[in-house]
Amino acid sequence: MTSDVQWQNYLDEVSDALLTGNHQQIDKLRSKYGIAYKDDHQLVSLIEDMNQSFTTVEPSAQFSSRLKNELIGVEQTGVVWRIRKLPARVQWAAIVATILGGGLLVLQRLLGASESLRKEERTSLPEES
Repeated sequence: MTSDVQWQNYLDEVSDALLTGNHQQIDKLRSKYGIAYKDDHQLVSLIEDMNQSFTTVEPSAQFSSRLKNELIGVEQTGVVWRIRKLPARVQWAAIVATILGGGLLVLQRLLGASESLRKEERTSLPEES
């Protein structure tokens, strides 16, 4: 009976052999660990299928740069970065304050614009004698 540790070691070596394309080594590993074909052929097939289905993906330059800066501890600057470092409740408060402040500015502009239009109308009316 093969122990769990032996199975783990066997599957590790089989995976390495399949990744390097050395399929002939699998029979040697079976005899080394005392594992029969009927016991592992489904696992070996699964490992082969997974190996064929995975594709190599290159990260974007932006991701690589950001990860490098985070790992070496480069201090980020900017308003967005400062807000992202704040606790969640403070972030929400900042968002609400920004929305309310923007709404008040728009409202003031609208009311102020109508008031300035009224002043222009009053000044542009011909004076009656």
